[in-house]
Amino acid sequence: MLWNSMTRWAAIKLNRLTSHVPPPPAEEGSGPRRILLIHAHPRADSFSMALADAVQAGAVDGGHELRRRSLYAENFQPALTSSERGVYFDGAGGAARLASDVRSQLDDLRWADSLVFVYPTWWFNLPAMLKGYFDRVLVPGPEGAWDFPASGRSLAANGLAPNLTNVKRVCAVPPPAVAALFEGEAIS
Repeated sequence: MLWNSMTRWAAIKLNRLTSHVPPPPAEEGSGPRRILLIHAHPRADSFSMALADAVQAGAVDGGHELRRRSLYAENFQPALTSSERGVYFDGAGGAARLASDVRSQLDDLRWADSLVFVYPTWWFNLPAMLKGYFDRVLVPGPEGAWDFPASGRSLAANGLAPNLTNVKRVCAVPPPAVAALFEGEAIS
């Protein structure tokens, strides 16, 4: 398993729920983080909600700042509307072209230095709600998550200019049974 600061943190929190995740080695010199927790499950009584609650409790107990977005509870609309698609690449339109819920999500992404996605695995993939979140929120343009190259800007390996360079860590917390399948561990 690749140990970095987020996998180390997630393993500590998951160890409270299951013994399938080994405890991480100690990390030196890490300070409090600004964590954005994005949860995508419609039921409040789900295992996914319990995982999100455990991640939140662990982050708060660890002295980190946390903002939590529960896409279903917020009634986030994952479908890109015709008007949104029409101005999707219109970076000159600035933030005014974006719906208020998208601007709010982008504000949280700009605040965070760590992202944690908690979601179930349905049909071997993430929920459509989370896919719609990526489609609507990770928009191009100076006010968006990325932009087309401009002279003097540093570019990512794909040739695009990232706007969310504040985000240093990304962690996904699917159900532990799914993670164990990908690591080849048996579930007892």
